[in-house]
Amino acid sequence: MKTIITFALIFLSILTFAQKSEVIADSTQKKNDLYTKSLEWVTITWKSAKNVIEMNDKDNGVLIVKGGLSTYPKSLGMKAGNGTTMVTLTIRVKDGKVKIEFSDLKYVDINFTYISLGEGQDKGIYRKWQESCYTEEEDLIQSFKSKVLSRTNDF
Repeated sequence: MKTIITFALIFLSILTFAQKSEVIADSTQKKNDLYTKSLEWVTITWKSAKNVIEMNDKDNGVLIVKGGLSTYPKSLGMKAGNGTTMVTLTIRVKDGKVKIEFSDLKYVDINFTYISLGEGQDKGIYRKWQESCYTEEEDLIQSFKSKVLSRTNDF
């Protein structure tokens, strides 16, 4: 019985704090085109690709980005602390498909201490912060779709 309860709690915590992930299909584009457009999107979105790209593997079609979001925890309508919300974004491309995964969402303050969304803080300012982070992740996915999938190679 103890094992079942432990398994259920672990499973629920994984579900509760699962990060955003989406597979986007575009059967008309090849892997190299999708990869190049994804890299261009990262550069435009974060202004300096050199500062945020942790892994750039064109052969395997993998980009790993560690960048900041504009969202931050608020208390009484004001920024709660002095820092940045950081996220790891993994983009995997193949012919006709792109998978975008967000993970490791955390708030890093100026002393390099951090608050992770996966640490059971699911009420008050943390819930609002979590909701706004997930909204921003969804906005990034929509931006990715509009910039990468709708463009042709023509000028």
